[in-house]
Amino acid sequence: MILPIAEPFINGYPKHAIQLSILCQYNESLPWILSNYIQLKCSKDFLDLSKKSTDWFDFHFVDPKYVDSLMYIEKLSRDTVDKLKIGILDLLITSINSGLYIYTSVDEYYLPSTNAYKKRSKPHSILIYGYDSNNKILNIGGFSKGATQVNKFRTYTVTYDEFLKAYNSLNYIDNYDHYLNRIYLMKYNTSRIFDFDIVLVKELLGDYLHSKNSSERLRAFNNPSKNYNFGISVYENLISFYKRLENNNNYFDIRPLHILWEHKKCMVERVTYMANHKYISNSSLLISDLIEIEKFCLNCRNLLLKYRVTKNSEIVSRLLAMLDFILVKEQKILYALYKELDLHY
Repeated sequence: MILPIAEPFINGYPKHAIQLSILCQYNESLPWILSNYIQLKCSKDFLDLSKKSTDWFDFHFVDPKYVDSLMYIEKLSRDTVDKLKIGILDLLITSINSGLYIYTSVDEYYLPSTNAYKKRSKPHSILIYGYDSNNKILNIGGFSKGATQVNKFRTYTVTYDEFLKAYNSLNYIDNYDHYLNRIYLMKYNTSRIFDFDIVLVKELLGDYLHSKNSSERLRAFNNPSKNYNFGISVYENLISFYKRLENNNNYFDIRPLHILWEHKKCMVERVTYMANHKYISNSSLLISDLIEIEKFCLNCRNLLLKYRVTKNSEIVSRLLAMLDFILVKEQKILYALYKELDLHY
């Protein structure tokens, strides 16, 4: 049995790609997607490799796993499954038969098709969306290398034995709420409706342009984060981070530039949606400018891929100049958009 999945609109990290591969099947989820994924954040320890988190540069948003939203989610821990003496394969098969996708973590050292296979231990989250009991195979959504040698969210299969080895070998933290210890059973929540929230869009766009800490809007759930820079100021962080490559004084990490490109891609879709639904006027020039910025950000990402091969520091200089250009151009365009929204909403 195989549950359907879609190409995720954002796939920079598993937490985005896995959930969006479910949500993107439904047109009804688009208003929620476009009302979010506006704010960016960067860890203040971004230059300290010993402190930097894996998602040190990312979108700031309310994760559907933690709120009653468009995703119906049952949250378990590995410890609970062990204590109840439920075999993990039995849990997977029963859940899929009930229309539930499984989101959990494994050690990819044991999974063929992944970059880490038989090379190094690598804890990573995966989606399990199907099984074949005759051939003892699971259908997986996760990050792997394709013909271009670029890691991205793809689908592949593993045997039951390969999965069990990867699942049982994971060196996870014995903490109920640590992501490596979690097992999520989830599906699209057909009982919930989320309309496009133009007021939220305006507020988050304002946060982005003024580099405001958007976690302060969620005080009822968590204390505001003190460990991140927010909004358009993250360009300074990116420039500082990649500038160190000019002297080969930093490790290679393409994920921030990939997230930056996905941020612009999402902004193009958002503004196009807003224009089509009459939230804004005179939008053709605005959209064309945003499309240009998106292309520049994709070029930045591709320049970094080229640098990985050539180690030519002149490529880094071009990348840094392009980031400066994008920053100035984006500020001008989004301020104009924000002013229009502020007049009407």
